[in-house]
Amino acid sequence: MIQNFLFQWHITNQCNLRCSHCYQTDYAQDLKLETLLSVLEQLNQFRKYWNARAHINLTGGEPLVSRNLFPVLDAVTESGMTFSLLTNGTLLRKETAQKFSEYQNLKYIQVSLDGNREIHDQIRGKGNFDKAVSGIRMLKKYRIPVSVSFTVSRVNQHCLHEVCEICRKEKADYFWTDRMIPFGHADRKNCLSLEEFRQFVSELAKEAQQNHKLFRRTFVKTGRALQFLGGCSQGIYHCEAGDSFFTIDEHCNLLPCRRMPIVIGNLQKENLLDLYLNSEI
Repeated sequence: MIQNFLFQWHITNQCNLRCSHCYQTDYAQDLKLETLLSVLEQLNQFRKYWNARAHINLTGGEPLVSRNLFPVLDAVTESGMTFSLLTNGTLLRKETAQKFSEYQNLKYIQVSLDGNREIHDQIRGKGNFDKAVSGIRMLKKYRIPVSVSFTVSRVNQHCLHEVCEICRKEKADYFWTDRMIPFGHADRKNCLSLEEFRQFVSELAKEAQQNHKLFRRTFVKTGRALQFLGGCSQGIYHCEAGDSFFTIDEHCNLLPCRRMPIVIGNLQKENLLDLYLNSEI
């Protein structure tokens, strides 16, 4: 029996950035608080039915844009579930970081960093590298665990070592990377070829060799899909999509994964537990 469920929950698709590799194409939706709380109650009842733990990765869009973020976090806390936040980092301020530090059920905050200043700003907009790094520093000031996410493509594959070094300098707790997926705004011509990907994960394995060196505070993760091809040794990735992992998108659609946009049902109209037990998908 499954003992741990993971939900990626897009509480809004509003965003302050327009990144060139983003899978999102619509930025208008911001759900009402009562709708979000109804979905959260379904998640909580679902994990109680299985007598299991559940963790929620809250994202968007940009979750810090949502007016409902902190009321939702308060409700998640009351439910007994844990959460993390996935953000572009540009809106993290002292007051926000201080608020986050008060949540005992917060596991980490993920900040996206897609290259050095030049490349990151090419992908995410001028000035956003400095804002993201400033956000990381603010989180560390309040002792909030930080994970840095790097979406690799032909645009930034050469930046891996430099970004890892930035993470180490800023004392980020974790670094992980995954491939750009060609839908939404992402251009297929920027996807890595098989040989380019093999070379990239070979370099990733070298970065991970520093995990156990003294004073190398950033742990480089290498457990994502196909990363074993480059000699990464943290295990072969096993996809849990549709089993113990689900995505709830900004329209309350239930998906196996955000990268697998197959709609199982809609949680405004259908019940999560019923869908899990009875859906043909």
